[in-house]
Amino acid sequence: MTRPRPPSSPPLFLPLAFLLLLPSETSSFFLPSRIPSLSSRACRLSSPYSTASPVHCLHASTLNEQRHEEEDEEEEVSTTGSGNPSTTYIVSRPDNSQDLRTFLVPPSVLVSLPLPNAVYIYGNFSSMSKARKLIRKGQVLINDSNGNTCEGTVRGGDVITIVPPVAPKEKKGKGGKDGGQGRGIKKVTVLYEDNDLAVIVKPAGVAVHGTGSYSLVEEYANFLTPTTRGEEEALDKPMHAHRLDAPVGGLLVIAKTKTALQGLLSAFLERKVKKTYQTIVIGRPSPESGDITTEVEEKEAFTHFKVLETVPSLTFGCLSLLELSPETGRKHQLRRHCLDLNTPILGDIRYGPQNTLRTRGLFLWSVGVSFTHPVTGKNEAFEVGLPEIFGNTMNMERRKAETQLVQEKGKGDKVVDDKGKD
Repeated sequence: MTRPRPPSSPPLFLPLAFLLLLPSETSSFFLPSRIPSLSSRACRLSSPYSTASPVHCLHASTLNEQRHEEEDEEEEVSTTGSGNPSTTYIVSRPDNSQDLRTFLVPPSVLVSLPLPNAVYIYGNFSSMSKARKLIRKGQVLINDSNGNTCEGTVRGGDVITIVPPVAPKEKKGKGGKDGGQGRGIKKVTVLYEDNDLAVIVKPAGVAVHGTGSYSLVEEYANFLTPTTRGEEEALDKPMHAHRLDAPVGGLLVIAKTKTALQGLLSAFLERKVKKTYQTIVIGRPSPESGDITTEVEEKEAFTHFKVLETVPSLTFGCLSLLELSPETGRKHQLRRHCLDLNTPILGDIRYGPQNTLRTRGLFLWSVGVSFTHPVTGKNEAFEVGLPEIFGNTMNMERRKAETQLVQEKGKGDKVVDDKGKD
């Protein structure tokens, strides 16, 4: 059902605290059509899948200039833009030293107590989920013994110790060199940066801004160059102008000055920013393009979709690569709207079917963003390629289906030959 779009008027003032009210994943507002004139600062793609050479892995100059030439297991995406060369910063692991402690289960506890409850209560942690997370990571020892699970129990007098997480084993790269530091390491690519803002490629699996002990917002100052606009104009720390859900990767716009942040927030609110996503969904929408207007949480929501490619799949029937252009930014809007098309996003364990791929992440990526620069007034456009896992997954499903088809055809031809001999 198509609903009329209410007129929007520019706000007189947007406080910086408004940022905290923005919903996640697609927390922005968009124009229904592309900006007609775009800057040449863009990463153009020759195909839906990334085939460009990997971006070199670099620490930002604000940390150090040490070059990491070894291969890392974390996937690369094509980010070949003009103007500023893109660099990649290794997001450090969160400092969880504040979690380390040793405590005693009181001797007065005479019955078996579930381990998560004991860690939460006697360890003085903030939540039960935090206690379970420490146990699952193998950081909880009972009387100096490891291998404990959330189903374990303790009794009065037991000593519980929280230890640091086990460091990932280093792997050897090509040529015998030390390779990457494991899939736990996340890399942020700075695609573009000037004195007022930056555009980065956020890795999937990292929260942008949350209530937990670690989020990407705390890392911005480590890999972005400080602005020279002066103390009155500079933000205390760089701040994103919109959000992406933790499992979603891709382009993210960050402001470094107050003018840039307020201008970007106004542009998102007034739907003057164009964002494009690509996703792999289970099935194929019919029709192949159109608008989804289903309300999300009783609020209007608009998403334009278009099928880019479909491949057969033995497991799912078929998989389709879609381009999504949201005009509103409701919570989980794209995931819910794809479900409304009866084509849930692959890897979506919340809205997808039970047999969705549960170990490869959410196949949703922010691939394009266009906006008017809030300081220079120029139209800017940026694009980024999909991670290789998108193309690899589509190709793998297609090959499996084609192989089975050939095998079935061969069996059919053999039956015909046998009947002819009889």
